[in-house]
Parts: sequence; structure tokens; C-alpha cells
Amino acid sequence: MEILLILLILTGALWLFVTEKLPPALVSLLVLCTVAIAGLIGVGAGIISPSKWVSVDEALASFRNPAVIAVAGMFVLSAGLEKSGVLDAAVRLLGLTAKRPTLLLGAVMALTAGLSAFVNNTAAVAALMPAIVTLCARNGYAPSRFLIPLSYASQFGGVCTLIGTSTNLLVNSVAVNAGQPAFGFFEFSPLGMCMVGVGMVFILTLGRTLLPLRESDTSGTTRARGDFLIEVIPGQDCPLSGQKADAANLLPEACGKARVAAIVRRETALTSEGQTVSHGDLLRLRADLDAVEYLRRMKSLTFPHGAPPAPAGKPDEDPLTLVQAIVSPGSRHAGRSPVESGLHDSLESALLGIRRHAPHPGEIILTESPLMFGDELLLLTRKSRLGAIREHADLIVLEEKEARTKAGLRTAVAVGIFVAVVAATLITGTPIALCALAGAVAMVAVGCLRMDQAIRAVDWQVLLMLAGLLPLGLCLEKSGAAALLADNVASLMEPLGPLALLAAVYLLTAVLTEFMSNNATAVLLTPVAITAATKLGADPRPFIVAVAFAASTSFATPVGYQTNAMVYAPGGYKFADFLRAGIPLNLLFWLLAILLIPVFWPF
Repeated sequence: MEILLILLILTGALWLFVTEKLPPALVSLLVLCTVAIAGLIGVGAGIISPSKWVSVDEALASFRNPAVIAVAGMFVLSAGLEKSGVLDAAVRLLGLTAKRPTLLLGAVMALTAGLSAFVNNTAAVAALMPAIVTLCARNGYAPSRFLIPLSYASQFGGVCTLIGTSTNLLVNSVAVNAGQPAFGFFEFSPLGMCMVGVGMVFILTLGRTLLPLRESDTSGTTRARGDFLIEVIPGQDCPLSGQKADAANLLPEACGKARVAAIVRRETALTSEGQTVSHGDLLRLRADLDAVEYLRRMKSLTFPHGAPPAPAGKPDEDPLTLVQAIVSPGSRHAGRSPVESGLHDSLESALLGIRRHAPHPGEIILTESPLMFGDELLLLTRKSRLGAIREHADLIVLEEKEARTKAGLRTAVAVGIFVAVVAATLITGTPIALCALAGAVAMVAVGCLRMDQAIRAVDWQVLLMLAGLLPLGLCLEKSGAAALLADNVASLMEPLGPLALLAAVYLLTAVLTEFMSNNATAVLLTPVAITAATKLGADPRPFIVAVAFAASTSFATPVGYQTNAMVYAPGGYKFADFLRAGIPLNLLFWLLAILLIPVFWPF
């Protein structure tokens, strides 16, 4: 009964993770509640043995698990380094290599991998991406040749240390709960460095031919191009009034391209076929940036969703400007419509359009549809507001900062705190959770971060997902479900030996990670890998490493890893671009893992 019940819960969770019917964090908490309530009822009814299920206390104890505390501390430490100017100093180094595209590409990957080994990789990508887009515009390069490598390199670097990704810390925690020794801070580094080197060589050689070259990328603008969904209302004297709504382009060719997606007339949505645009209609248009620039200056045309603030001084000194920004990971706007989240009020900007890069984006209603992580927003604001929007934690602005923080005493203090955290872990053996928490407190105490910045730096969705998933892994082990799955895997692999099992574990983890949360994949497969290895008489450690590395390197889909989703819109990528560049790299890392994991962690 215990095995049947946990497998039913697991199947439901997998379906929700893959289909994305609910946010991953909510799915994880739903799993936690289901496991705890099922145990409470089942034990009370006598159909579940208490020794084969997690208690309510064990389920809720996941919120104080060392992995959860360590990840929270690392978010704050990363934010302290960023706010103190460490990442800005790293960005300035890229400018030294910008004249040669190959050198710039190598520098982007090396710098990103190095930062991501110690700094949260989404923070590293968010800091470097605007600078890369700007450098590409200044030198006539295609951003699509640099942004996928940026995302991949953050994953290369993340596997190099215990704190490089939340997945490493989670796998370590699950392994410790299963009675395995904890991993050292730099224990992953030898294999991680090999993968960084091989990954960079691949991208600089064969990988460059697999990366797309978008024609529109070479336009010389810092803004990624493509069609935005915008909404406008033409007035009586507007040039759009009287035009055929099903025309391929409502504008002169030199002014950009805009076509009608739908018309809302007297609160009734109409298709464009056979319709004529009338004044007072709300037009939903698919328009590129040139068209938006033209339309916002058009006489008697209204963008209905908010207005930019009044100029700070004379209008000529504080002009209106278009800003493109991406909804960041953990954004408070994600999952809510722009109206519900108060987007206009918090940014003091007008929302002109939205661009969603997804295989099936579906119908988007500008102010009513919930925003998603990775959505690209088109804002109209005053130049004086740009600095505040860039500092907005919920958005990533796709333009480089004009004035960056200079390295100084605060930078040195932030770096010193981070080095002290690492040194305390290595030299004294103090648990990483305590060191990270103490380092986070120190960042705020010495002024590298304000308290509100520290709170905002924590990605609470990641923490909730970690806490929600840990009881699932424990229940898989205690119920015997992990042993059942491991028995079947071990029986298939026994004639082929532990190397074949290692290859199967890595490949299965890598495939699942492309379609669902990498943390969920790690929690699911780590107990199975440990048990299967034990049944074959092998040391479980190589198999735990295989799960950690495969779950942290997702290259083949834009939804498999947060950094892939972050670069999707700015690079103007298609889903197939990730398949073309990512599948060969996944296979290469799979072969590399089969060859090198037994060298560093013998069976």
C-alpha cells in the first residue's frame, strides 16, 4: 500500500511538472501536503506502517533542512557581491575583448563559468546579458551567437562547486539523509573543470556552426527585435481608421510592420477577416519595434494601458524612451496580470506590449493574461526613470547600465565576506548552511546590502520547491518504492555492470531535466541511484555525482533551465535552436561523464 500510494503521488507530481498546469513551487508544496496528509490518515486507519512513511514532523522539518538554509544564504551572498560592484567589474572585462567575436565569445563563457561556480547563475546571466547585447550592437554582431553560450556556460560553471547550483546542495542533502557522506566544497571541481573546458571548446568550434544567425540581430540596435503584441485605440483622425483589418501591413514599409490580430468593438472580440478599422476600436496588433516607434508618434492614436510619468524637468531634457525588459526568475509579477501586480504603479511606466517566446504562446490579452517568467515587456517611460527600472528586482532590462558601480572598499568587503564563508567551510569543517547564513547576515550588517534588498534577493519559489520536494525523496526511500524501482533497474543492468548503470542514470536524469524541474528530477532519482548502486555492489557516490551533473546541465530545451528561458527572448531564438545546439552538447557531456566519473569516484 505504501509503495502504491507514493507511486501514485509521484505520477501525479510528474504530470504536473511536465505539463506546467501549476507553478513548480506550488506543485512541490502540494506534494508535501499530500504526503503528510496521506500519512496522517493512512497511519490512523492502520493501512500504512509508520516506519514506511514520513511523519508530519518529518515532512515539515524540510523547511529547516540545511540545503534550504544554504540556498537562501547563497542568494543573499550573490546579491551582496552584485550590489557591491563585483559583477560590474566583471562586465567591464568583456569590453576589452569586444573587437574580435571569437575572443569575445571565449571571454563570455570563461567569465560566466567562473562567476557561476560561486555566484547564483541566474544573477550572473542577468548581469552579463545586457552588456553582451550592447556590445553586439556596437560591433555589429548577432546576439544569437552569444546568448545561448552565455546560458550554457553558467551551467558549466555551476557544477564546479557544491554551492554552484541549488541542485548540488539538494542532491547532497538527499544523499546525507540516505546515510551517505557529505560532499566537499570543491569535490565536484575536477570533473566540473573538465566539462567547462570541453564545453567551451565545443562551442568555439563545432557549436558555432549550430548557433543561429538572425538577420534582424545585425541591425545595430541594443534591442532584440521581433513581433510584440500591442493594443491601441485609433481616434477619428487617425491614419489607421478606415483601413482593412486583414491587410498584411497597416503601415508604410519604411515605418515597420504591424498587422491586426484581433479587434475589440463595443466589448466584443472580432477576427480581422473582412473588417474595417473604425475609430474607437481597440486593436490588438502584432508589431515590430520600428512600428511601435512610429505608432506612438502617430496623431490621434492612444495606447490605453497606463501613461509615463511627467518629465522631471523640461520635456526636452527628460524625453520619453522605449525600454525592453524581461520578467525575471522569482518576479512578483509572474503569475499575475499587469493590472493585478500593479506593474504600472511600481514602474511609473506605460506597458505598450508583450512578447512571449514559447512553442505555443496562446492568446495574450495585454492587461488580463498572467505574466510568465521570460516574458519580454515593452515599456514607455521617461529617461529619468531608467535607473530605477534597472534596479527593479522583478525585471531584467536589456540595455547596459550607463553608469556602473566602481570597485572600492565595499567591493573588497563583500569579496572578503564571501572568501571567509568558503574558507570557514573548508578549513574548520563548519556546515555550509551555517557559513552561508552567517555570511548573509554579515553582508547586511556591514552595509553591502540593505535588509529589504536581502529579502528580495532570495528566490522564495526555489526555496519552497526544495522544501516541498525533500519529503518526497524521503518517502520514496522509506516506503520501499525507491528499492522497487532500483531492483528493476539493477536487474536490467547487472549483466552489463556498474558502468552501464552509470550511463543509464546520467541519461535518464538528463532527459527528464529537459522537461521538468531539475530539482524534482534530482530528488526523484538520487534515492533510486543510491539503492541501485548498492544492489550491484558498487559505491553509490559515482551515481550520485551523475544525477547532480545531469540535473544541472540542461541544454536541449529553453524550458529545462532558468538561464535558457532568460536568453530565449533577447536572442530571438526558436525552440529548435536549443535542440540543434543542445542535443550534441548533452551527448558529449554524457560520454564525458561515463569516462571521467569512474576516474574521480571509483566504483
